[in-house]
Amino acid sequence: MQDLNKDIITSLIPVLNTIHKENRTRQYWELLLGYWVNVFTAVMYDRWSVVKDAIDKGLLDESAGQSKPIGHQVANNSGLFINLTSEDAWNASTITWIVNKCFWHESAELVPCNTQSHHEKALSSNAVRVKTGLKDIFKRFLNTLSAQFGKKDQIILVSDYMQFRPRQKLLLRFGIGPRYWSPPKAPEFEYKHEMRSWEPSLPIGESCFTSLIIESLPKMIPKAFVEGYQWVAKTAESMGWPDSPKVIWTSNSHFTDEVFNAWAGAKRELGSRFIIGEHGGFGTGDFNGAGTFQLHVADRFISTGWESTGNKITPVGNFRQLGVKQKWNSQGGALLVCVAMPRYSFDMRSMVIAGQMVSYFEEQFLFVDSLPADIRERVAVRLYPHDYGWNQKERWRNKHPSVKLDDGSCPIKKQIQRSRVIITTYNATAYLETMFHNIPTIIYWNPDHWEVNNDAQPLFEELKRVGIFHDSPHSAAKQLSLIWDNIEEWWYSNEVQEAKNSFCDKYSANPPDMIDRLEKVLRVEMEVAQGNIIAADSKDDGIS
Repeated sequence: MQDLNKDIITSLIPVLNTIHKENRTRQYWELLLGYWVNVFTAVMYDRWSVVKDAIDKGLLDESAGQSKPIGHQVANNSGLFINLTSEDAWNASTITWIVNKCFWHESAELVPCNTQSHHEKALSSNAVRVKTGLKDIFKRFLNTLSAQFGKKDQIILVSDYMQFRPRQKLLLRFGIGPRYWSPPKAPEFEYKHEMRSWEPSLPIGESCFTSLIIESLPKMIPKAFVEGYQWVAKTAESMGWPDSPKVIWTSNSHFTDEVFNAWAGAKRELGSRFIIGEHGGFGTGDFNGAGTFQLHVADRFISTGWESTGNKITPVGNFRQLGVKQKWNSQGGALLVCVAMPRYSFDMRSMVIAGQMVSYFEEQFLFVDSLPADIRERVAVRLYPHDYGWNQKERWRNKHPSVKLDDGSCPIKKQIQRSRVIITTYNATAYLETMFHNIPTIIYWNPDHWEVNNDAQPLFEELKRVGIFHDSPHSAAKQLSLIWDNIEEWWYSNEVQEAKNSFCDKYSANPPDMIDRLEKVLRVEMEVAQGNIIAADSKDDGIS
C-alpha cells in the first residue's frame, strides 16, 4: 500500500503543478497531501475489500447497484475527509459506487452534492460558532503578536505538545520568547468540475482496485488541494510567520493542517529542517499507516525513548509529560480508561478496527463482571469523548446500570488524582503517561487487535510477569482483586518497578537531561540547515 501511495503522489505532482501553475518539489507535495493519500488508499481498499468479500460470499446481488448518478460529498479539506469516512451517508454512496464500478460494471457517476456532514452541522450550531469564534479571535491575536516579535526566529514550534514552561525554557536557550503560532482556518471552497477533468497515471498493473483509484482520485481529493489551493498557498505566504526558519517542529499539524503544511513545505524547499515529535504512543505497535507517513516526511523524528532502523529517529524521552505534575490517591477508586474507534476503518494500524469495537465493548463488560461487588462499586468508567455512533453510555447502562460513568468532559488529570489505580484498555498514550508518573497501572487488551512489534514484545512479557500487562479482561480483574488492599506494596516492589522502568526507558522515558537532549537535537538540525554538517551525521550526535 505504501508503494501505491508513492505512485499516487508521483502522478499528482505534475497534475497539481500544472493546474496551479506551480513548480513545487515532491517534498512539498508529500508534506501537503501525503497524509490524505495515506488515509484515502486505506479507506478505499477497505471498502473495496468489504464489497468483494460480500460478493464472493453471495451476500450482495445486482440489486445493490444502480445506474443513475450517485450523490457524493467532496470534503473541503483532509480533516473533513477523515470525518466523512466515518459517516453512514458517505460510506453508502462510496460502497454503492464501488459495487457498480468494479463488480456490476455499471456506468453510474459520482456527482458532487452540497449536503453537510454531521461534523459540519455540529460546528455550524450557534453555540459552537460563538465559542469557536471567540477562541479563533484570541488565537489570531496571539498569532499576530508572535508574528510581530518572531519574524526572524530561526526555530518555530507549532503544536509541539510540550507544556508551556519546559517549551519556554527550551526556546530561551535560543533567545526566543513566548510564541503561539496558529494558521487561519480555511473558508468553504466551491467545487469546480473543470478543475477535476484529469486522470492520474499510475505505473502499476491493471486491476479492478487500480481502476477504482484512478477514477475516484479526481472526484474525492479534497477541495483544499484543488479549488482552494491558491487560497491555501497565498495565506501560508502572507500570514507573517518567520521568513527563514532553520528548524520547524510540530507533533500534530503535519496531519491535516493544509496552511501549515504549505508554509512548512515552502520553507523546506529553501532549506529548513522539519522535525516531527511523537504523537501518541505508536512506538510499540506492529504497523501504523500514519506512523509510516510521519517517518517518511520528517527530516528528524523525536521519539519518547525508542529507536528503529534508519537514522531519522532520535530518542529524547516523553517530552509531552515534561513539567506535568500528576498525583494519585492510594485510598481512591479505580479508573477504567476506555477508547472508541470509528465504525468504519480509516487507517491500516495495529488497533481495534470498525466492527471489532463490538468485541472490545464486551471485553470491558467482562472485566467489570469479573470483579468482586465491593471493588466493582469503586470503579469509574471513563468513556471516550468521541462516540462515533457507538452509543457508549447506553451500552454501559444496559449492561451495568449502576456503574459510575465519566463522559470524558472532566479532565483525566482530576480523575487520576481521585484513583488508586488506572486500568487502560488500549495501546496509546494513557498507560505511557501514568507509568511515566509512576502511578499504579494495569493494562489489558486483546493481542489479536492491538498487535505489538517484536522489539516491544519482550518488555510486555516482563510487564505481564509482574502483573501490569494482561491479555484478557478476566486476568486483569483477578490481578486488581489481588492487589486492591495493598496497591502500594505491589506497585513499589522491586520487581514491578524494575519491569516498569525498563519499559519506560524505551517507550516513555524521563531522563533528567531531557531539555538538554531537545536543545541538542535542535542545534544539530540548525547546523544541518546551515550546511555545516550533512544530515547523515546527525545520527551520531551523542544523544542517547
